[in-house]
Amino acid sequence: MKKLLKNLLFFSVIGSAAFLYSCGGDDEVVLPAAPSLNVTTTVNGAAVTGTAIEAVLGDVVVMDITANTPGGFNVLRISGGVDADAITRTDLGLDAGATSGEVEFTLELTDEALIGADVEVIIEVVDDSDQTATVTY
Repeated sequence: MKKLLKNLLFFSVIGSAAFLYSCGGDDEVVLPAAPSLNVTTTVNGAAVTGTAIEAVLGDVVVMDITANTPGGFNVLRISGGVDADAITRTDLGLDAGATSGEVEFTLELTDEALIGADVEVIIEVVDDSDQTATVTY
């Protein structure tokens, strides 16, 4: 009888430990809100609405970009038919955890190879949680 009680106690302890060990650890990581981009565009000083921009050789396209990043600003990338550029928070003088950043991007249309061509500009912001927001012009 003592041996049976001892074995029952032993298996109860092992079973309880396994049961308690399996509990917990299932907490999901809650990510902050996704980042967003607000872009104000002008061509030769005139405001442009929408993402389709009509411009001719000699025009100057200015994009004022505001990135809202509740998860912390990490990097802003500008790519496409233009020279790629990556702007980090240190480039902007922002501290770690900063939740927004502002960049002015200027594109001067001086290359004659652009006549009649479509130029695509892709703006992407990445936060510290690797969430992204993208706008294409």
